[in-house]
Amino acid sequence: AHLFYCNGGSCAAGWTPEAALPACRSTGVSDEACYPYTPANQACNPCGDWRNRVTKITGFQTLSNSPARMKDWISTKGPLSACFTVFTDFFAYRSGIYRHVSGNTEGGHCVSIVGYDDGQGCWICKNSWGNWGESGFFRIAYGECGIETRVHAVDGVTRPGGGWASLGGQITTDPAVAQNRDGRLEAFARGTDNALWHNWQTSAGGGWSGWASLGGQITTNPTLAQNH
Repeated sequence: AHLFYCNGGSCAAGWTPEAALPACRSTGVSDEACYPYTPANQACNPCGDWRNRVTKITGFQTLSNSPARMKDWISTKGPLSACFTVFTDFFAYRSGIYRHVSGNTEGGHCVSIVGYDDGQGCWICKNSWGNWGESGFFRIAYGECGIETRVHAVDGVTRPGGGWASLGGQITTDPAVAQNRDGRLEAFARGTDNALWHNWQTSAGGGWSGWASLGGQITTNPTLAQNH
């Protein structure tokens, strides 16, 4: 709601990633509890401390008309934003790989591409229409309906409190953080090498050591307890 209603979107006109992504970078987006979303036009009215609760992106790239780069990004970094042309038969989609067969042009729509399947020749996408299609997801054939013509990738994310973007290392998950009894924070995350990486404060409220690999083959985010 904060991104859409406070930065130029409207239910009548919709919005575009080309406008939304710069807003995510400059202003940021508050959490859902700060400004709950309702599917109707409303005034920009986030909570009073929204500036302390925003998540921002560090930047974004355009990967349009580059399936190879799209696949590389998905497999090494994460999902993509993509827009495509919606035809009438898309509303009747239930499962399988969508290909446009019949119907008029209904407009444009943007979704998140979360994966791909070269064997079936399709992108795996997450939609915003609730329990629609394949439990909220759908598959669309490569090149169909312009799915590859407006594609954007987010470089990184910073969260309230500053985030972890400037701490270095090869981190692929959000760090799990615990506080020691002396007030120092310690962070753990899974790296691109699937090893456990560790970052810790050298003193309470002080600087950080930098990410160091603890080795191993980690497949899930660590869970932490507080030291005493």
